[in-house]
Amino acid sequence: MGGVSSLKILLISDIEEYRNINNQVKIILVEEKAFKDIYFSYKSAKVEVTEISENLYSINIHFLSPKNRIELYNETKEFVNQKVIVLIKFSNGVEIVYGSIYCPLIMKYSPTLQSIPSDYNGLSYTLSCKDYSPGRYLYIEEPEEEPEEE
Repeated sequence: MGGVSSLKILLISDIEEYRNINNQVKIILVEEKAFKDIYFSYKSAKVEVTEISENLYSINIHFLSPKNRIELYNETKEFVNQKVIVLIKFSNGVEIVYGSIYCPLIMKYSPTLQSIPSDYNGLSYTLSCKDYSPGRYLYIEEPEEEPEEE
């Protein structure tokens, strides 16, 4: 599929309706909610999907955030240790949703401490779950706006 070009995250609680049909997921978001773009170091995002038994997959997503700064941590802290889904766009344009409302990803983070000045100094994130699908193609429908009364 190529490398990861964008990574977006959404709390399960921000989903109003979730339907999975033929490995395509339709997600209707709670009003005024949206996927959050996550900033990550170039080429650091990796997706690993392993079949652990028939129709059961282990999903691990890892990415690095540049610099160990409070501003970057604040961008992601609402998702740490929470049930989430992730929308990943690959460099070939394919968008895949990982996790579901039934098998959500859980996000963990840790600082990467420098032992020598040339070591990476940033935040390391991992999202993981076990799911019945190795990923789902995306179909998002935004809530319809009610017509204004004249």
